Amino acid sequence: MSSFRTDLLQGQVALVTGGGSGICKGIARALMAHGANVVITSRSAERLEAAAAELIAETGRQCLALAADVRDADAIGTVARRTVEALGRLDVLVCGAADASSPPRRASPATHFARCSRSTPWARSTPAGPPSTPG
Repeated sequence: MSSFRTDLLQGQVALVTGGGSGICKGIARALMAHGANVVITSRSAERLEAAAAELIAETGRQCLALAADVRDADAIGTVARRTVEALGRLDVLVCGAADASSPPRRASPATHFARCSRSTPWARSTPAGPPSTPG
């Protein structure tokens, strides 16, 4: 049960990277439960198709599954273009996918953030900087 209206995001379109599984799939589910139509993307087309079918069945909303690697700038452009072509707009972007490798053992959180940012073109366009590290 949510404290928000189920039509809160009615008419909005969200793109959730990494939306085929885990937390990002849950984010897509929550967006859809509140009225948004959603595009989910990750590298695994098979996982995405299954996730989209599940989310559609649960919410009755539209969910488009587009396989893409967010580290590939051309793939990102294609996802954005196909989102607008299919659903008419793009209002919300959730950047959940990132470089899935673990940080080096001695890497600081800021170093790992910078590494992920370099590998994820969408992250490079955000104004947020790396997290602060305890001093």
